[in-house]
Amino acid sequence: LAVYRKRGLWRFVHRNFEGMDERERILVGNAVRKAYSIFAILTLIIVMIYALSEYSINMIMVSFLIYSAHIIPSAVLAWYDYRYEAEDSL
Repeated sequence: LAVYRKRGLWRFVHRNFEGMDERERILVGNAVRKAYSIFAILTLIIVMIYALSEYSINMIMVSFLIYSAHIIPSAVLAWYDYRYEAEDSL
């Protein structure tokens, strides 16, 4: 979490889309597209493992998946070493 606060990635990905310039929209769009591809594959693997085993999906797993859906777009931007300089007006 410290990485996301230090780089401002959480704020950048969760900003209003209308307040972004064209370059930022492209960056966020690409990050979200890649992130949700990763999320869909990860979710399918987890559901398949649970379906093949004797366990049922519990609240901890649901919480993990919800958290992952929010954090993966920022992780994709961090992976490509994108640094967001927050504006003073935000």
